[in-house]
Amino acid sequence: MRVLLRDMVRDQALMLQLTPEAMEVFNAAVGQRPGVRCGSVVAQAACPSLRTTIGAGLDPVAQITRALYGVLHRLAAATPRHLSPRLTPEQARTLRHVYGAIPSVADSDGIVPTRCQAWEDILYAANADHLDVLGHFRDASQKPPHVDWLVTGSGFDRHHFEALWGDVAGFIAGEHAGAELVHASAAGSLDASRTSLGAKHARAS
Repeated sequence: MRVLLRDMVRDQALMLQLTPEAMEVFNAAVGQRPGVRCGSVVAQAACPSLRTTIGAGLDPVAQITRALYGVLHRLAAATPRHLSPRLTPEQARTLRHVYGAIPSVADSDGIVPTRCQAWEDILYAANADHLDVLGHFRDASQKPPHVDWLVTGSGFDRHHFEALWGDVAGFIAGEHAGAELVHASAAGSLDASRTSLGAKHARAS
């Protein structure tokens, strides 16, 4: 962990390219090519709280990464409101269905504001952090075991990971008719349900 943080401090060459201002220039310069279908995966991690701190347990590494997540979450929440893109009605309905409400400008996956992740069709919306959706979630049953690099208490697991990338693969193959949406129930447990997004899918030429 010490080496990772040291390298992050030393090498920030790509950081400027990931700022909202740089992305605005990119979007203005690179248009959507006709015939190309676009979709996005959206993630929202649990907000840092006493519950997530206690949930991290007594593992010092887990507590360190949870504290790091708290800092990253505050930084992402500081993104200026005017840089938050306007959601389409369809995107707003999808996010409201998954999260119970449209994410605020302060909600994020710990790195990227949730509302900024929606691009064209939302293929999958997850209760997860930025690294969870890439496969860095806790799974002690695997050999070697999976390690959660960013402890957020979001509950993302292998079932959700496989469902997410299954939907992405289906979209690439042109079979996507609906996204599996991860829904946080009132009790705080996670379940999965299928929903038709009613999205228009352009056919690739």
